[in-house]
Amino acid sequence: SSPSRTRGREERAPNLLLAQGRLAPPQPGGSGEMAMNPQAVSQLLEEMENWDKDKRFMAASDLMQEVTNSNQVLDLHLQKRVCQAFLKQLEDQSIDVQGNAVKCLAKIVSKFQEQQIGEVLAKLSQLVLDGKAEVRDIYATCLKGLLAELPTSSSALACQNVLPKMLHGITSHPLVEVKEECTDVFHDFLKRFGDNRVMQWSDQENMANSLLNLLKPKQYKSSLRKKVISCIGALSAVLADRQLDSLMRTLLTDVRAASSKAEKQKYIQCIGTVSRNVGFRIGSHLREIAPLFLQIVNQATEGDVSMDGENEQDHEVVENCLNAFESFVLRCSKEVAPHLDELCNVILTLIAYDPNFYDSGDGGDAMDEGAHDEFDDDGLVDSDDDDNSWKVRRAALKVLAAMVKGLPDKLQDVYSTFASPLIGRFSEREESVKLDVFMTFAEMVQNAVIKNQTQVTGTTAQAQVAGTGILEVARLPPPKERPAAEYLVAVLPQCVAQINKQLRSKAVKTRQGALALLRTLAECVPQHLEPLLAQVKDELIRAMKETNSGMRLDALVCIRHLSDNFSSATVYQQLAPQFCPLFLHCCNDTYYKSIAQALRAIGSHVYAFRPPPPDGSTPLLEVFPAFEGL
Repeated sequence: SSPSRTRGREERAPNLLLAQGRLAPPQPGGSGEMAMNPQAVSQLLEEMENWDKDKRFMAASDLMQEVTNSNQVLDLHLQKRVCQAFLKQLEDQSIDVQGNAVKCLAKIVSKFQEQQIGEVLAKLSQLVLDGKAEVRDIYATCLKGLLAELPTSSSALACQNVLPKMLHGITSHPLVEVKEECTDVFHDFLKRFGDNRVMQWSDQENMANSLLNLLKPKQYKSSLRKKVISCIGALSAVLADRQLDSLMRTLLTDVRAASSKAEKQKYIQCIGTVSRNVGFRIGSHLREIAPLFLQIVNQATEGDVSMDGENEQDHEVVENCLNAFESFVLRCSKEVAPHLDELCNVILTLIAYDPNFYDSGDGGDAMDEGAHDEFDDDGLVDSDDDDNSWKVRRAALKVLAAMVKGLPDKLQDVYSTFASPLIGRFSEREESVKLDVFMTFAEMVQNAVIKNQTQVTGTTAQAQVAGTGILEVARLPPPKERPAAEYLVAVLPQCVAQINKQLRSKAVKTRQGALALLRTLAECVPQHLEPLLAQVKDELIRAMKETNSGMRLDALVCIRHLSDNFSSATVYQQLAPQFCPLFLHCCNDTYYKSIAQALRAIGSHVYAFRPPPPDGSTPLLEVFPAFEGL
């Protein structure tokens, strides 16, 4: 046939298909985009079966764009063909084609009619149960992606087509791999549609028991156990109060009856996950949970222990208990109050819990001076790879940080107990835990003050000093201190001395963490840090010369905050010959943030050079009228 006839058929085809009902009419209020070409859709469907994997990939992407960008809706017949083509690509030999099909199918199906959405959900759910084993994870990933893309209005469809099959896989399917994929999908379903009425009418207690039964067999993989615990946490968020109480009673019974430390660990971990999901609703159970967990922690850490397999599991059990306490403190502060004193004593012990380290008793200073010799090139101490007691110290620090954030009425007690011991932990031998020590102390500093101060008004800024005619530069006051701040101020000299030692460390991350803490001190308590500035000036100078841009920024910001709140101009005037050339050097930096902070530091630092109005020189007073004229 001639080219003109071919073009004519192509031009008439959309109208013919529209008349036949194969292409739905444009929707009212359309965006004005080009109408979908059914012939193009058919051609793309054919190319999705091409022998060339690149063409299959591109055809799928183009079809997805065609469907999602069009202002028309495909008729049901074409919708089925499109869905079948993408479902077939999920079994493609090319991993790239499979992954692309997963992404495209989720975006396309959400644009289709509810009947087709339900069919695709049911088909994918069934394939997760009895599809090919080698692509089962692909089916599960595609189903999770589709659940994430569906609108809230489709929750009933998801409950009807996904929920029964996933529960069947969890409870009745003989293969552990299928149970794992069903648990993973069920978790995503609960996160997306857990508040649907169908879930409220379902037998929630049996759902919880089915998941708990997956925790009991010891032969199941740890990956399945982790997914089950996450799924129980997601389910607990939508459980009614009666079912939640039943779940918590069951978990507490399982903890008490656990025959091994590994078994006890998974139930403790489960309780912590439930707490993070249900929040204050777990508070009524703390009168049983808190004493039990404190007893477990004390038994696992009391006395000197040797590092063997049993103690390794003890440390993980303690870590899970402390992670649960972190959640309790943040979400149930009222209910945890009766146990706070005992918890503080435990945390005070555990932030320094290091059974593999023995202090020679030669004095802290001597140890600190020689400590760097024990570090390797990465700044980490040479220790047994099997020593995981650092997990206990890290978890204890997280509980302490939770106390600072979640118990504002107890700050004075917390600060008086922990301020000095925490500074002593700046010499922590595990670098990752040392950084947590810095961050926890920074959290204490930030919560000791109130930063929201009123802005300087124009009237205040233009206030003249009587009898001189010289304008005094008005400044914001430093952050207002809470009563608990007095405990931090008392230990600030000890803190700065330890920070100075850490700033001389060979480990870059340690120096960065120490400098970040110094910056926090400058932001929150500048008036108390100023008298100690001379102790850290050499390290600030070194930081401004660093190639690491983050350290340069922290040093500049630190100096700017101190200069903004100066009380003794002499301190800054004496440091000017060393600081000012470095400010100018940073202004020539290639990194724009360094330039900006250097300019701000100069702008703040220069006010300390200005003599107070009573000391204004006679020439300055003589030329003042000229400035008024200008």
